[in-house]
Amino acid sequence: MHWRSHGPPRSPSSAHGAQLPHLQLRIESLRARLHGTQELADLYDYYDEHVAREPELFDCSETREHDGLLSVATRLSARLHSGFEPTNHALFEVHGAGFWHGVISGKLTDGAGNRKSGLACFFYDERTGKGLVAVCAPLDPGGEIELSRFSYVMARSDERRGRDESTIVAKAHRVGSGPVPVAAL
Repeated sequence: MHWRSHGPPRSPSSAHGAQLPHLQLRIESLRARLHGTQELADLYDYYDEHVAREPELFDCSETREHDGLLSVATRLSARLHSGFEPTNHALFEVHGAGFWHGVISGKLTDGAGNRKSGLACFFYDERTGKGLVAVCAPLDPGGEIELSRFSYVMARSDERRGRDESTIVAKAHRVGSGPVPVAAL
């Protein structure tokens, strides 16, 4: 009997976290789009089609924790869909790129009080200080994907004590619904 891993395949060219040139180019292109793209659905589609589905993405990524970034993504997810309750998460950093990507799984409550699976996918670019969160009910084919662009700034005011202070700076937007308030985040 042969057992196969169901994780992302590792190719020899991307072993040990080496970053492939075409993945670097796609991340650079996404960075450029973070500033100029007005339609958040277009921005998310680019990320999904040209970065997230790149087989080498996980070969070039390392599982990491970043409490501040995870907190921002979780709180924005709950703001985009008021019934979102997180249960698990996975967060990755692309080696040498300053680019993070992740997922938060959870439960959603719709307007009728029905509970269903919820998923928040997000990415964040350290160089631009910007990212995007997308929240959906993945098993609901007719459901909407709610999107929010955000800025995240990490200020290290006292590195000797290892203390981090995080600030969210910018507006978040929903597709077709106008601004989402971020003042209470």
